[in-house]
Amino acid sequence: MPFHDGGCKRRLDSYNLLREYYINTVIPAFEGSEFVTGDDDLKGEHLNRSRMRNNCAKQAKGDILFFIDADTWLSVDSIGVALSLLTEKVGMVQYQKLNWADDKTTAKIIKTKDFSLFVNNEVRDIKSGLVYVLRRDDLYKIGAWDERYLSWGYEDSAMQIAVRTLLGPIARVPSKYIAYHLFHPRPRTITQEMQTESCKANRELFKLYQSCEGNPVSLRLLIGLDRRPQIPRQPEPPIDAYASEEHYAEHIAPLFKEFYARGQAGRFYMHRDYMARLRPILEENGFPMQQIVQVISREDAAKRMIGGKGAIITSGIGDARVMKMTPRPVILIEHGAGQQYGNRAASFIGGIGREDLAMMVSPRDKTMQLSQRFYPNIPHSSGGCPKLDWYTSLTSGTAICISFHWHTTVCPESDWAYEEYKSSIAELKKFCDGRHIELIGHCHPRSREHIYPYYRQLGIRIVENFYDVCKQAQMYICDNSSTIFEFAALGRPVVLLNSKFYRRSVSFGLRFWTNTDVGVMVDTPETLVDKVASILDNEVEIDPEAIKCVYNNIGCASKVVADDIIEMLKNRNPMSKVEENKDMVEMVLQRELMLRGKTLAKGTVIYVDESEARRLEGYFQRGKAAAVRKAFIDIPYSEINPEFPFIKTLVAPTETQDSVYQGLQTLDTLNNDSITVIPADATAISNMSRDPIVPERLQGDPVPVRRGRGRK
Repeated sequence: MPFHDGGCKRRLDSYNLLREYYINTVIPAFEGSEFVTGDDDLKGEHLNRSRMRNNCAKQAKGDILFFIDADTWLSVDSIGVALSLLTEKVGMVQYQKLNWADDKTTAKIIKTKDFSLFVNNEVRDIKSGLVYVLRRDDLYKIGAWDERYLSWGYEDSAMQIAVRTLLGPIARVPSKYIAYHLFHPRPRTITQEMQTESCKANRELFKLYQSCEGNPVSLRLLIGLDRRPQIPRQPEPPIDAYASEEHYAEHIAPLFKEFYARGQAGRFYMHRDYMARLRPILEENGFPMQQIVQVISREDAAKRMIGGKGAIITSGIGDARVMKMTPRPVILIEHGAGQQYGNRAASFIGGIGREDLAMMVSPRDKTMQLSQRFYPNIPHSSGGCPKLDWYTSLTSGTAICISFHWHTTVCPESDWAYEEYKSSIAELKKFCDGRHIELIGHCHPRSREHIYPYYRQLGIRIVENFYDVCKQAQMYICDNSSTIFEFAALGRPVVLLNSKFYRRSVSFGLRFWTNTDVGVMVDTPETLVDKVASILDNEVEIDPEAIKCVYNNIGCASKVVADDIIEMLKNRNPMSKVEENKDMVEMVLQRELMLRGKTLAKGTVIYVDESEARRLEGYFQRGKAAAVRKAFIDIPYSEINPEFPFIKTLVAPTETQDSVYQGLQTLDTLNNDSITVIPADATAISNMSRDPIVPERLQGDPVPVRRGRGRK
């Protein structure tokens, strides 16, 4: 939408009304669409509407450009019809009927936001203007809008001539779908004399266009495509993001906003169940809400992203594993401070299952070096923690917050201390009431159903989001969480609750035990209140410099990480194909599973390489194998279906042969075709170029489930 208010309040009011309508109503109706506005960045003596439209096109990331004037309202249905008319044989789509609202009607519409106030008895024919729908590549072919046209006038008609001559016919939306125009006066910055002068110059240029209509050679010379500003193809595909949990989204959101500011952001896929809690925080920090796509599951998000080509940013290893099935470059942002427990648990630094990631981002150099030890061939960044970019400006509250981790059994140190300190929470509440200080409660999202009822029983107000905790609390008490270091990064005191099961004989770094100087440690529940009192009475000094060795670039990590990601994508090699004569593993799915955007039924036989076989055996459903292997077979790559190197040949049970699988769009290195699903009967198997091994249990016996088997 090209727009310049020109000092006219009515134009600005109309634009704000229409912008709100298109962002909130139209954009959600067309998945993958976006709303951009273009102004005249040069702003010379003559405002240039052609340049405004070109600036719109430069910002847009889609393959189809839908130009709408800033005074034009279109219904969702009519937009869908216009898009359907843009076929390969059509150069551009425009409307043919216009409803021109008068001054009073426009004022009522702006005041009430009721577009039904348009009256259809004031319909006019549209010769040119208002709406233009064409492909991005086609606009590139005709050299974009001719910026030699001053202000406005005749540039619309010149565009029509260029399209008809160089691209093809112009399709018209049926007359029952009307474009509606809001009234506005001429901008104050454009005088009658200026408009008369520009109109005269534009008319002379348009006469030259008319003389070249139907003659492509002459028109190309007139346009001067080698000298005209051209709309570049998107240099890099837009970068999407996905977060299945609220605290993952908090780590990614500032980084995604940075990419949006650079014009490189695509969509942020968030789960509906946490959007109500997260929305106020996003809006407070100026997040581009129109880029959010709400989904209901990881599989739903992966299906929506299957056709893209840009990188996907995630912040949880579970999210990353599902997104790797798309297939697109997947970047993992560490969502903690980089804690590690001396093993290779998947959720922590250096954990298993990260070998196919495009990049890993760590909060500090030491954490990155540890990750590099296990994954030396993957690009790494130690740009910091983007989440903290939105926290450093928060001012301290007056409350005291108590929080706990969740009950995870990777090792004793990874577990919570809630059961030990549960009895002391009531005593702490009594102490805070005596000091006229509010005690608020928080915990890890996975502990809410266990801890929140007890908070409510004691009358402790629950603050679910850690961002709100940092706005309200002056002190933070917690057993083991990256939030300890995040709160300390704000220059405020923290209290570390030690469990009797936390071993002093181990040294895992950070919380155990190299960086505990960021706060005060409590070893027994009985001493908790005394420690809190000593901090309030300024009897304990905490080194403010201690936190600097935990995070790099506090407050500006998003910019640093974004630079590192862009550099990685520039140097990234295309996806390599499967090597010749690579050993393939025959596996049988133990449950319904989505692989690379395909939902495959239980019992389906797939052929995958060894790394994928290991992942399917033990990385899904917390130990429940997604598939079991039948035998190793050696199939030359030349005999494998080259259309889909990841899943080589599919043999499905007979009952799934009627399943409809949609076409799969993958990276350019793969063919954009769907997977072939073959019913597992004798006829189908005999027709295969090479008979695969079909397990006897597919003939009707139930498939056994193998549990607890992980990577060797």
